[in-house]
Order: sequence, then structure tokens, then C-alpha cells
Amino acid sequence: MRARLYGHGFEIGSKSDEVQVVPDNGFAEWVYDVTPLEAGTKSITLQISLRYKLPGSDEITNLPVMTRQISVQVNPWWTAKRFMTDNWQWFFGGFGSLMMAVFR
Repeated sequence: MRARLYGHGFEIGSKSDEVQVVPDNGFAEWVYDVTPLEAGTKSITLQISLRYKLPGSDEITNLPVMTRQISVQVNPWWTAKRFMTDNWQWFFGGFGSLMMAVFR
């Protein structure tokens, strides 16, 4: 089987292989790390494909896609932390320049 999770406005990291074998007497597990990137109503989609062997060929069947609407709200502290993490060199560079100008 193959499982794909995707959506605009999300950072989606897969913690498992996209394609896995599902044993006859067990299960397979797909794990994702999903982080919303912006506020608003967003869609996230799960697509599953099955692969099976027939004599002399492989066949792939796409199952119906599952899409869900997710309401994302902004957390100001997380947004500020993410901004600082992504732009630390500009922040400290600007801060250093300001300190040099003040203490000259």
C-alpha cells in the first residue's frame, strides 16, 4: 500500500515510508508530523493506493481520496518563536548594529 498526506498551508513530514507491505495477519502504520503554516480554513488530503500482483502484471488501484477541512487559529507565541527561529541571523545582526550605534 501507499499512503500520501498533503495539503496547502501545511508542513508535512513523513515519519514512515510512503510505501509499505501490509501483512496478512497484521497491520502497517503511517505516521506524519503536521504543522500548519498559516491561519484559516485549510484542506488536508489522504490518498491511499493499493498494489496487487496478478499473473504476469502488477495492478494499482487508487482508493477514494479523503479530504478534511481544518480550522487553523494563530498562536501568537508560537508565531513569534517560529519567526525568531527562522530569522535569527537578521534579528541579532540588526540588534548588534543597534547596540553599536547606541554605545559609540
